Amino acid sequence: MKFMTGNLTETSLVKKINTSCRNIFSYMEKLSSDNDDRIYIKQFNKLTGPKIYQMHLNEYLISCAFCSHLSKSSCHEYCFKCSKGVYLDCSFLLPGTFSFSSAYFDNSDDHQPWIFKTPCSNFERLPENKYFRNFSTLSKSKTAANYEALEGIFTGLSRGKRPCHICASVNMEIYDNCSCSSASAETNPCDRIIDQISARYRAILGVIKSIE
Repeated sequence: MKFMTGNLTETSLVKKINTSCRNIFSYMEKLSSDNDDRIYIKQFNKLTGPKIYQMHLNEYLISCAFCSHLSKSSCHEYCFKCSKGVYLDCSFLLPGTFSFSSAYFDNSDDHQPWIFKTPCSNFERLPENKYFRNFSTLSKSKTAANYEALEGIFTGLSRGKRPCHICASVNMEIYDNCSCSSASAETNPCDRIIDQISARYRAILGVIKSIE
């Protein structure tokens, strides 16, 4: 005979408790993940972001992704468009983050991410305090993913490890060839990522450069 507690049997009570426990643990994991993202974003804004901004100034690097004329598009969730109309099609900002794997894009030459498009004469650099505005969203996880990709592309590391996921998301052949030939430690900065991805997107060499 099943023990009755109010309107609940012993079995249903146990199931309810287990469900509640799972929900609590899931919530705790989310809080932990949110906290990690929050810490990373804070570190990026304080250290990594200013380093990238200064490098762009020092090397006279320009990229559509950091242009004041780039604005959010309403056509797709992660799209941006050129308000000057130089590029008529919308596109995503970066390769290599979970946000840009939706079916309406294939990672092909027809959809260059803005960071690898050739800038035009209308380029106006965003001010330092708004330099990463296009990569910041209401979602901390998406913002952290954007910042991780930027860190990987421009410093050769992402959260302390080589950003191999970026090359893999662009072209598995790049990833396979590199992983087979590379003997460097995983924690050493990658000095090939920009050249490899630039070639895939037919970007003009020298427009995007890595930190020396």
